[in-house]
Amino acid sequence: MTTKATQPSAQVNILIVDDDEVTRLVLHELLKELCRELLESGTLTIKTAEDGPTALALAAARAPDLVLMDVQMPALDGIETFYELKALWGGTPVNTYFLSGSPRDGHCGGRIRRAIEDGALGYATKPVAMEDLARIVRCHAFVDAPRSHGTEPWRRHRLANRQGEHRAPRT
Repeated sequence: MTTKATQPSAQVNILIVDDDEVTRLVLHELLKELCRELLESGTLTIKTAEDGPTALALAAARAPDLVLMDVQMPALDGIETFYELKALWGGTPVNTYFLSGSPRDGHCGGRIRRAIEDGALGYATKPVAMEDLARIVRCHAFVDAPRSHGTEPWRRHRLANRQGEHRAPRT
């Protein structure tokens, strides 16, 4: 069975979800710096959402290739949003990397581990260093390999090299 999330496309989409406007802006600027050539060529788009419901609305038409998700947000927290995205895409986990301002995130630690077992990619504390963000993006937004979790592989783009040359997805 093919779900929307398994359909390849020519464009890579990254979604930043954080209730803190400054954090969204900083992450957006860091991504623009890291991926300048891809943005200029139209190969990459970066969207932002201030909460879980907005993220779900943005992801309704097309699953993002990578979601950088704050853990603690009002209304619908990042972990709940991850599960809602997963349900929206027929049970296939959307590439989600959790971010938190708390190094221990005590009340969410077990829930984060469970979400990672259920297909989330990982967890990092904020502020995220440029090198760590580059690694997260390189490893998870531009890969052409089956997901380590979930039932179906996602077709992905591969970053041909660190200079940002783009190779079309395999068919």
